Amino acid sequence: MIIIIDGYNLLRAIHFRTEGKLTNERNQLVDDLGLYKTFKNHEIIVVFDAGPAIHATQQVDHGVVVQFSGQGSTADDWIYEFVQSVPQKEKLLVSRDRSLVDMCKNYGTEQFDPEAFYRRMQEVIAGEDYDADDIVLDRRYIVRDKIKKKDRKREQILKKL
Repeated sequence: MIIIIDGYNLLRAIHFRTEGKLTNERNQLVDDLGLYKTFKNHEIIVVFDAGPAIHATQQVDHGVVVQFSGQGSTADDWIYEFVQSVPQKEKLLVSRDRSLVDMCKNYGTEQFDPEAFYRRMQEVIAGEDYDADDIVLDRRYIVRDKIKKKDRKREQILKKL
């Protein structure tokens, strides 16, 4: 599975009170993603707006691809182009950007909430990983002994993460 992360979307979800540049938080996120990758071995691409150059730049840090969109483009543009270029692979987009999610859905990309992904990543890093059979949804999600379609999909994604 390829996990594509809208970098600043995730950072703003978990550091919503932090003002200004998120350079330290960005570096810590990449370090955490590298640790997560050692446990789960997913291909991880984290995409940030702008970057150090006018054109798009890419580096690999702790096994995580860190992509900067460049000055003339946005992270959303880069993600959309990437998703189009690999339609046959299983992809998960970590973003709350509704327009980006809707565009990528046409290419078989599933969406996952940034905060839920971050919590899951922290659980795995802390060694609190659980077996896929141990996932139990809160009773409030159950209606007439059936799990809602949205929650079934979320459960399926959690099993893979």
